[in-house]
Amino acid sequence: MKIPFSIAIGLISSALISCGTFEIIVPGESKVVERNISEEYFAIAEVYKGQCNYTKAIEYYTLALKNKELHDSAYYQIALCQVYNRKWMDARKAFVRLLKRDPDNATLKMSLAYIEAMCGNLKKASRMYEVICTERPDDSEPLVNYINVLIADEKYLEAKEKLNLLETKFPDEEHIDSLKKKISELVEDVADTKKEVEPNSSPEGEATPEEDLFGLDEEIKED
Repeated sequence: MKIPFSIAIGLISSALISCGTFEIIVPGESKVVERNISEEYFAIAEVYKGQCNYTKAIEYYTLALKNKELHDSAYYQIALCQVYNRKWMDARKAFVRLLKRDPDNATLKMSLAYIEAMCGNLKKASRMYEVICTERPDDSEPLVNYINVLIADEKYLEAKEKLNLLETKFPDEEHIDSLKKKISELVEDVADTKKEVEPNSSPEGEATPEEDLFGLDEEIKED
C-alpha cells in the first residue's frame, strides 16, 4: 500500500524532531549572535569607563571591535581611555588612525593637539591649535586651548594677543576672566627675569605642513 506523499513527509518530520537529530539553521544567525555579544562587550566597557577603570574598559572595547558597526565608536573610546590612562603614545597612535579615516574631523585634531601639549611639545601643539582655529573660526574652544598652550610655553604677549581676539569674537566666553588673571600673575612673576617674545613672532623652527602636524602622512597599520 502506498502512503500518501503528505503523510510520508509528516512521518519523516515527526521522526526527525522526535529523535532530536534535526537542527534548523537560520541564515545569518551566527552574525546576529556575534553582534549581540559585541554589543554586550561594549556595554560592559561603558560601565568600566564610568567607574574610571580605563584599563578594563579598553579590554572590553577591544572585544567589541569585531562588530563593524561598533568598530569606530569602540576604537574612539579606546583612544579616549588611553588619554585618561595618560598613555600618550598609544592614544596618539589611535587618534592618528581615526583621523586618517576622517581627515576633516576637528575633534580628532583637537585631541591630537592636546596630546602633544601634555607630552610637552608645546610649539607643535600651538601650531596645531592655530590650524584648528583657522578651520573652526566660529568655535571658541580651540582658541581657548591655543591661549593655554601659549601661556604654558611662556609666550605671554602672544597669549594676550589671542586673548584680545577671544574677547572680541566671543565676549561671553566663560574662560576670559580666568585667562586674564593667569596671564597677569605670570607676567608679574617673570617681568624682571625673562625677556618677552614680541607679538606675531614665528614659532621656533620652520612651519610644519598639516600632514606632518597631525600625522596624516604616517603609515599606521589598520586593524
